Amino acid sequence: VLSRVVSLVALRIFNYEKMMFVQVGSQGKNGGVTGSCKLPGSKRRRGELPHQAVRRFVSSKLPTFDDCMEVGDFTQKVETMPSPKYGLNTTYLRAELDAEVDEETALSSVSRWRMDTKQLKDPADLELIADLPHVVYNIPEGGEIQLFAWLTPSQFERLKSPEEKTRLEVWLQLMRMEDAFEENVDARFDSL
Repeated sequence: VLSRVVSLVALRIFNYEKMMFVQVGSQGKNGGVTGSCKLPGSKRRRGELPHQAVRRFVSSKLPTFDDCMEVGDFTQKVETMPSPKYGLNTTYLRAELDAEVDEETALSSVSRWRMDTKQLKDPADLELIADLPHVVYNIPEGGEIQLFAWLTPSQFERLKSPEEKTRLEVWLQLMRMEDAFEENVDARFDSL
């Protein structure tokens, strides 16, 4: 049986509180936000070991993590799924590496968005997102902005399911650039 094989590497980055740094979505060139909760990672190149792939990925996609992250052990996962695009099965060889990072050092120069609940149109949506973080980190890549957040492992497991996509996107729509958010808050206080 003919199938394709894809080797991947994914990072499970933890801070000192055992929260995970995960990609929660992206903002396209048109400003639209798409939710997708997943571990940061990349395809491995031919002959590339998992630790080498992580170093390449971090230096190119998460450069502020480069000097303040310690990579530990990895686990290997194998999953085979049908690939409609290619008309055959694809086997994914996925190495998940655990890493620890000093959050303050790694993210000191990364821009942030904060949740602005005043943007809610439906009060029921507040209950939908009440347990989610109030800050999202923006990391430019190409013409898009990749969005990341610190989540508990259980939040990550819940949000990565396809059923949670709407919830994820409602949450991301409430995020505003931190500078603009602070200016908005300052303007409200100045008017008092």
